[in-house]
Amino acid sequence: MKHYIFLSKRGFTLLEVLLVVVALGFLILVSLTLLDPNEQLNRVEKVTRGGDMQVLESALKEYHLMNRMYPENIPNIETEICDTGSLSEDSGSPDCDGLVDLRALVPHYITSIPVSNYAEGNGTGYTVFVNISDTLVIREID
Repeated sequence: MKHYIFLSKRGFTLLEVLLVVVALGFLILVSLTLLDPNEQLNRVEKVTRGGDMQVLESALKEYHLMNRMYPENIPNIETEICDTGSLSEDSGSPDCDGLVDLRALVPHYITSIPVSNYAEGNGTGYTVFVNISDTLVIREID
């Protein structure tokens, strides 16, 4: 009478483990490439700056609608907006030499003047002017 011994396969072979490790490494590499944190941060900042410019434009257009003119200190040439934060016209006078002071908008049309992450000094990183056809133009400084 012959006796057969059946060996049960428990565990994984070295080849199976290596294949899984290589596959996981490949998936991690692909996901890090597609989800580059710096690129995602740049996209978020770009969207934030676009939103800031829309908020400024809406506030200035509402001011124009209510007063039939833009604030009198908006120039005809592109000039950077002063970082006055949430100061209103009744508040102290910030150092806005050579910059556009939009405190006339605070707090009735906007809660505070938005500031770009790339702003320097007392500027906001955004420029404003009214062109020849009386169209309001707001841009970010490159």
